[in-house]
Amino acid sequence: MDNFQYSLFYNLQTFIESSPLYRKYYFLFKALDLSNINDKNVGVGCTGFSRRAILRALIVKNLEGIQSIPRLVEYLENYPVIAEMCGFNMLKKLPDETQFYRFLKHTKHSELEKIHHKINQVLIDQGIISTDTFILDSKPILAASKENNLKNPQRNTSNKKKHQKETRPPR
Repeated sequence: MDNFQYSLFYNLQTFIESSPLYRKYYFLFKALDLSNINDKNVGVGCTGFSRRAILRALIVKNLEGIQSIPRLVEYLENYPVIAEMCGFNMLKKLPDETQFYRFLKHTKHSELEKIHHKINQVLIDQGIISTDTFILDSKPILAASKENNLKNPQRNTSNKKKHQKETRPPR
């Protein structure tokens, strides 16, 4: 009879080397400069979870197409290696969804724009992306907000095409 011994602890490096999913996040997080974001709460109260780990988890949410924060928490619970790569301690509980919402509420958009700009600059410097090509979508979008406003009693509810033809700018 063969005896199999299963390891209780997995080597993170083995996962990274063997899986394209883990490899993607490893290199992405390695290149990500989060020095603009304070890692922990420095004010009154509990230090809480790492703000950098929460931001990395939100990046995972975006790249994996996860629709909501509760689904993100569930995803991180099901993929503990990715949660560990984000910066969460797997010996402790993952943050509640309210921690993610609080992070989004209290983080300035300008901080995230700076991080995005730095990443783009690194990619340009390494020649991965180029600024030689500029794409512009110049098709006008007709947005008859007066017609779509439900509070407007004079809106045209029967013939939208007639209103669009009348308000369309000449070419």
